[in-house]
Parts: sequence; structure tokens; C-alpha cells
Amino acid sequence: MTCIMLALGYFAFAASLHAVSRRVKPRANTVQAFLVVGTACGSCLLYNLVMLPNPAALTVTAGLLVFAFASELYIFAFTFVFGSVSASVLLAHLRPGRRPADPPAVGPDIMLRRRLEGMCASGLVRQENGIYEVTQVGRCLASAGRALAGFFRHGSVSAGRELSDNSAPTT
Repeated sequence: MTCIMLALGYFAFAASLHAVSRRVKPRANTVQAFLVVGTACGSCLLYNLVMLPNPAALTVTAGLLVFAFASELYIFAFTFVFGSVSASVLLAHLRPGRRPADPPAVGPDIMLRRRLEGMCASGLVRQENGIYEVTQVGRCLASAGRALAGFFRHGSVSAGRELSDNSAPTT
């Protein structure tokens, strides 16, 4: 149990240091910044696990795997949400006030249609009469993404601000 608590503590420390590093150097690559901080914290974790009284190999391995899994999940979360080009393109198309009769900003695209279908299936948006409307779940997810982006200084998330209105018509 000690190994898991140490791993989670070091992960929380790594995430905090990552947030600080993003504020100190906001233009740095986000993944690389976490890899530097995470590697340093993981090395300290390894040292502390080995220095436990009578460390078993399984204890050390378990602690390192918990830290690695939490770090991977952390990196996946912010790269998935903030690095999705298709999500950015979709959000740019979901502007309030657009009507189905309006000409699209870009030509119809299969990627956009598939993304909209996926978002409808997951409950983020719903479609009625050719008009897409952002659901409460979609607004909550966009708010959480904006909050995390601001906290970790992930650059502009202006496309996510489009979700503040209820309706988002597209063609």
C-alpha cells in the first residue's frame, strides 16, 4: 500500500510541477514539459521505493507502474482534448446563428460529418431538422476543457468558447 501512496503522491507532485512549468514557460511543448518533470519525479519515486525497508521487487514494480499509468492517463487527457484538430474544426463550424441554408465556411467534409455523428451518438450534441444543438453534457465538457486549458496554459481555446450558446446550426 505504501508503494501506491508514494506513486500517487509523486504523480500529484509531477502534475503540480507541470502546471508551474507551463506558467513559467507557456510556449514550451506541453508533452515535453511533462516528460521532463515526470522523469525527474519518477526517478525520485524509484529511489524512495528502493530505500523502503526490505523492498520487494514486486513492490517497486507496482509503484512504478502506478506512476507510469497515471502519467500516461494525464498525458492522454490533455493531448486528446486540446490537440484534436478535428474537434477544433468542428467547433469552428458550430457557430451560433448559422442556418442550414447558409453556405458552409468550407466544403462538406466526411470528417466533419463523422465527427458530428459521433458527437450525437455520445450525447454531446443533438440534431433536429438539420440543426445541431449542444447538450448540457457537451457544455459541461467544454467548460472543463477551458478550465484545464487555462490552468495549464495550453494556448488558445477560443474554439471551445463557441459552445456557450444552446444552438449551433450547421449544414
